[in-house]
Amino acid sequence: MLESSESTTQVEDGVRESENLHGPSEDEAGDAKPQQEEAQQPRRGERIRTLTEKGQAMQDEKIKGLQQKFDYIYRKWRTQVKLSKQSLTKSSQLSESVLNDILGDVGGLSADVQRIYDDLRRVSTPDQDVRRKVDLCVEVSSFILSRASSCLDGKIPEEEEQEWPEAGSLWNSSRSEFDSVTSILKGPSEWSRASSVKRQEAAADAAASQAVLQVLQEQEREQLELQCLEAEAKRKIAAQEAAFIKRRLEREEEEARMKAQLEEEHTALQITLEQKRRKIKQLEAVKELSAARARMQVYDQGLDIKEEPKDILCHETVADIKPPCPTSCLPSSVPSAPQPVINSSSQSTAELIKVLADALNNNRIPVPEPSIFSGDPLKYSDWKLSFKTLIDQKNIQDKEKIYYLRKYVTRTRTS
Repeated sequence: MLESSESTTQVEDGVRESENLHGPSEDEAGDAKPQQEEAQQPRRGERIRTLTEKGQAMQDEKIKGLQQKFDYIYRKWRTQVKLSKQSLTKSSQLSESVLNDILGDVGGLSADVQRIYDDLRRVSTPDQDVRRKVDLCVEVSSFILSRASSCLDGKIPEEEEQEWPEAGSLWNSSRSEFDSVTSILKGPSEWSRASSVKRQEAAADAAASQAVLQVLQEQEREQLELQCLEAEAKRKIAAQEAAFIKRRLEREEEEARMKAQLEEEHTALQITLEQKRRKIKQLEAVKELSAARARMQVYDQGLDIKEEPKDILCHETVADIKPPCPTSCLPSSVPSAPQPVINSSSQSTAELIKVLADALNNNRIPVPEPSIFSGDPLKYSDWKLSFKTLIDQKNIQDKEKIYYLRKYVTRTRTS
């Protein structure tokens, strides 16, 4: 019965492997061709993930720990199965507590074996020996549980016993295992046998826990190392980001400082320019004031000079108005000496007035020169007024006026 189940499992595994390796048959090749292109490009969730060296090492450690745990639970189950078989094959009727212990121990250990096997399958594909052990565990555990339940219900007579499944080396125990089992069975009472079993289970649990603890410690050590590396990477990234932010802030601060300095310089330059403008305006006002004062001074001097010739002329007029002396009383030989004096003083006064007029003309604002008259009748009135103003302001002689007329009139027309 056991061999048939093992052969069936092997055949199914062989069929699956052959289907995976050789692909579909010739009959299905035609239907599979349209789907080959889609199958060649796996989906994102179905792509094979390649582990790094660290991840592969951690996965190998995990597989090793699960394999050790599976071997330990399987040995524990095998020992319990041997004890249960010897107890069930005894001629004496077993008590209800013993049968309940058998049901609980065998069922629990069988479930543990299957659970560890499922955990191992999630990580990697188990080998042929592991699958054979699981099939054997399921088959033998089912038989023992069925037999113990029947004995507990009292349905199987003592003379009618079912045949135990052929388990190969499972029932052919070594000498040491047989002696240990026999020594347990030869105890003085059921209590001593149960205590021995419990001690063995405790020792096995301790060994399994020790193995699992070693694996867990290794995993924890690797996890701590991984966390340290991640923390170091995060710290470096944070330091780089902080340095980048610091440089950016320094650059922004430098730009702000330069901008403020430029603004200050611009403001100072504007203030300086404004001061210069005000100073220029003040100088212009001072210049105009000085020119006005000079003109007033010249005007005052001109008025004084004009008043002085008037006085002279008044004296001369008075002298002329005096009644003449009788001809008899005036000597005939006396010449008229004062007349040349009066003529010379009047000439000096006229020259002085002319000099003052020239000084006033020079201190005045220059008169804009007229444009050259080209014969346009529309511009004649303006040109005539400006030319006359220029001639009057310059106070030139009549002979020089013809020179200015030729200067400001073209050959086409003269006035």
